[in-house]
Amino acid sequence: MSSEARVARGPVGTGLVAMALLLGGGPAGAGDSMVDPVGPIFVPAPAALSAGAGAGPGGAAAVLRGAAAFCGALQPAYQVSCLGDRIAAAAAALPRGPETAEARKALEAAAARLDRLAREARDPDMPQITARSTGPQPQRTQGPLVPVAPARQADIRAEALEVVAEAQTVLLRSTSRSAERQAQFVEIAQALESGKVLLRS
Repeated sequence: MSSEARVARGPVGTGLVAMALLLGGGPAGAGDSMVDPVGPIFVPAPAALSAGAGAGPGGAAAVLRGAAAFCGALQPAYQVSCLGDRIAAAAAALPRGPETAEARKALEAAAARLDRLAREARDPDMPQITARSTGPQPQRTQGPLVPVAPARQADIRAEALEVVAEAQTVLLRSTSRSAERQAQFVEIAQALESGKVLLRS
């Protein structure tokens, strides 16, 4: 059974909180101690998320636009995994149906590739964490974030940039197939720029 350790504090009602996941599975006493892996982190919740990120293409774009602020508050080791989580959240925000199927597929594929990159370069000396923003519309990562080893971070971020760029290309090419979907797909593709800004930082 996993337990959580709150590792970031700040005024109630605003900010981003990171929590360590102490993942069980070993004998008692192995990895049971509380940890503080990311230090005190507390920043205002991303404006794009606070503005209202409901279901639909607009909601998905809002999640993506807030990714840089949300994930940027974490240590660099967690940012690729966090971006993958935010892209997966954006895909989940899209309503089910043929009109959004291409966009959802592109986002889900990008999220899966980012998760795989982080796991392949995982830092065994750092714990997995979850992160959440507090405030009127709190956000929380959908699963544990995987830390990337310091020696691999530059290469992994470069590969992650390619993944995001490819997702944008798929979305923009999809727009030519249906004029009705064009504005929605363009908005989502443009919102992915937030993730590219984060990866270049």
